[in-house]
Amino acid sequence: WLPQEGSPSELGGWSRIMATTRPPPSQKLNPLAVAKGQRFICELTGKQASIIVYFYGVPYYYYDRTTLELDWNGIKSKIAQMLVPLRQPPSVFPTVEEREKQEASVRKSKLALIELCRMEATKYLVHGDFELSIPGAVQALRFSLDIYGSGKIELVPCYLLLAEANLGLGRHKQAEEYLSLANWSILKNPDCSNRTKSQLYRNFGKLYASQGKHDEALRQLANDVYFSSLQVGPEHMETAGGYYFLATVFYLQKRIDCALAMCDKVACSSLSPFPLRPLPLLARPPLCSFSAPAHSSCSSAS
Repeated sequence: WLPQEGSPSELGGWSRIMATTRPPPSQKLNPLAVAKGQRFICELTGKQASIIVYFYGVPYYYYDRTTLELDWNGIKSKIAQMLVPLRQPPSVFPTVEEREKQEASVRKSKLALIELCRMEATKYLVHGDFELSIPGAVQALRFSLDIYGSGKIELVPCYLLLAEANLGLGRHKQAEEYLSLANWSILKNPDCSNRTKSQLYRNFGKLYASQGKHDEALRQLANDVYFSSLQVGPEHMETAGGYYFLATVFYLQKRIDCALAMCDKVACSSLSPFPLRPLPLLARPPLCSFSAPAHSSCSSAS
């Protein structure tokens, strides 16, 4: 059901067409028509659903119309057609070989959808559309849980995306919950990459800084810089993100000398021979009015 290699334009065409349209009309659920003990759960929020909508003949349940439109614009308009085979009851095959072949095909499809959903969520995060990034991250997390199970290191990228989105929306409690889940997965898998640990500590630092817990934020950001330095080196552009947020927290503490010293580190990293590329976690940081790290801004500050 996924497009074959050499024909990606077919799926891309559908995505572009569907993304420019409104979601299909929904119907209100009639409580009297629901069997006793049966509950319909919202696709996005996990709350009791009140409406039903059909995408390519497959029913989906939502809390309200606003939630439906958010999910549609965030991810469903791009993957609704691809979800049809996964939402249908599995076919019954007479041989073990055929069943294993079907399971492998479903797994491959879910892995491709995880990658697509994470890409879409990251794209919205980079552009500051935090609300729209949540549906893709939720969908990626759902498929990741199906494939890997709870507590696995493969879930961490989805948790970090959801934490970043909720942090951008000012939902500190939800962000901390997702970061705690990511931290638990990392503790259970101590051999995970230093880059993953760096991203976790950076998000914890941003969370504590936005809550006014500056000392704790500095400790977490110092861990971020440490693990990022182990992964790519202390002068790499990825590590510059940690220096930038350290400068932001020092500025909030009115420790201007320390803030300027971190800005100098950012400037040195920006001039490094490594290729300059955008960093999703540095997009529109919600901590203070600092502009994005650049050589000119740090030079003027010093």
